[in-house]
Amino acid sequence: MNLQVARAFVRKELSQILRDPRLRGITMFMPVIQLLLLVSAARLDLKDAPVAILDLDRTSESRSLRERVAASPFFRLRADLQSAAEVEPLLREGTVSAVMEIPRNFGRDLESGRTAQVGLYVDGSDANTAALVSGDLSAIAQDAGMVRLMARQRLAYGTPRFPGVELRPRVWFNPELESKWFMVPAVLAMTIFLTTIMASSNAIVKEKVVPYFLTSTWVTTLVLFFAWLVFGVRPLGSLLLLYPAIWLFLLSSLGIGLLISTVAQTQQQAMVMASFFMMPMMIYLSGFTFPIRNMPTWLQDFTYLIPLRYFLIVIRGIYLKGAGIVDLWQQWVAIATYGITAMVVAVWRLDRQLR
Repeated sequence: MNLQVARAFVRKELSQILRDPRLRGITMFMPVIQLLLLVSAARLDLKDAPVAILDLDRTSESRSLRERVAASPFFRLRADLQSAAEVEPLLREGTVSAVMEIPRNFGRDLESGRTAQVGLYVDGSDANTAALVSGDLSAIAQDAGMVRLMARQRLAYGTPRFPGVELRPRVWFNPELESKWFMVPAVLAMTIFLTTIMASSNAIVKEKVVPYFLTSTWVTTLVLFFAWLVFGVRPLGSLLLLYPAIWLFLLSSLGIGLLISTVAQTQQQAMVMASFFMMPMMIYLSGFTFPIRNMPTWLQDFTYLIPLRYFLIVIRGIYLKGAGIVDLWQQWVAIATYGITAMVVAVWRLDRQLR
């Protein structure tokens, strides 16, 4: 009997999907779109990681090391710094992933056969990227020192007489390179987004936004509390800065959810559109899992349409770096613009449907 009920239910749902052109299109084409997005976005290898160099030696040896970093396909040289005071702002704002400091006497140490030490300041907020950056820059530095020794001493590769170059990394914001500090804020952001969009996308036309906003704020507070209680992860920055960013992001999420509710004709359509269309884009294209800079250029440009992209930068910045409004104001503006636009369009469509 239970088997007959199950078969009847499956036939009913399948016939409903086939009769509904919107559901039919989503269920048939979304798997293909998800495959294309995942294959294009799922790149965990290092590519075009932004770095800066502070050359305090300014010799032919230090310039040679700089040129090797700039020529590497794994890195993109963003800036040549003039003083150590420029290092922290670049790392805190996320402008670069690492800063290589070539100290004074670097060239003289190589000439005399002593180990030439090079400093490296790494943004440890993304543990995986930090490890890759440190390893690849260390290999470049050691290779540069070896080439210099070979040219000077005419030695065969692999039998050096001198130690060469030693890279000394210093990891900022996440010294232990624990992935939870990178992932927990991202999971918090994703939870906020999915909870809000799923609820509001099923909203009845006459329902208002305020209950969803208040409920989402309460759920967010619970999630923040349990993230601290269970994982020991709490923001280094101010909650007075975090909550306004959360409210702006909630505005964006509610606007998207309500917009879906105005497009969908049934709750089933709304659920399918929210889960099959919005969720993959948020997970794959926001920087939640895969670094955006590793994606193809056309896909990187598309990620600017994803509000979660901006909120992830904000919440990770506040949690990991104690970032302030000066560091995050551009992301705030983007979230606010997205939220206001989404809400205005959703209200406009709701108003048209009520007439």
